[in-house]
Amino acid sequence: MTEKKEIHLDKQMFPLSIDGKMVTPHECVTMIETVRTMRLETSNEITTNQKKRVKFHEDRGTSKSL
Repeated sequence: MTEKKEIHLDKQMFPLSIDGKMVTPHECVTMIETVRTMRLETSNEITTNQKKRVKFHEDRGTSKSL
């Protein structure tokens, strides 16, 4: 007969390789979501800047394809 073990993920701690700090799975998820949000915002800024550059060149008549 197999004995069931109850696992409490919120109570478990895992090492974070960046600085060796111990974090919970919830903290890991929060960090991942934060990084994804930052990357999305950066990506949106890059796209906006590219559109501005294209419009600038179109207005000057020096249009370049990206």
